[in-house]
Amino acid sequence: MDPSEIDVIFISHFHADHFFGLPFLMLDFWMNDRQEDLYIVGPPGIEERTEQLMEIAFPGLPSRPGQYRRRYIEAPDSQAGEVPSVEFRAAEVEHVPSLE
Repeated sequence: MDPSEIDVIFISHFHADHFFGLPFLMLDFWMNDRQEDLYIVGPPGIEERTEQLMEIAFPGLPSRPGQYRRRYIEAPDSQAGEVPSVEFRAAEVEHVPSLE
């Protein structure tokens, strides 16, 4: 899939195999001067954790004029919502006690 066609990303939880690839996708967006906003839907804390991960992965990566915005949507258990072309409802599942 062409990364520029991605409008929405859903993060289920913060384990590395579900979350740590995100900075590389963001780097691709930066290198290819993405313009369209990106929606990132995830558990409570998604914005703070994503921004921290980005700073760890690529410290001080500058934004570009007109560059896309990351629009975060927290989706706690049972919350329904809608992002471009997608309706969703979050559902907590048993995984590990420290993750929501």
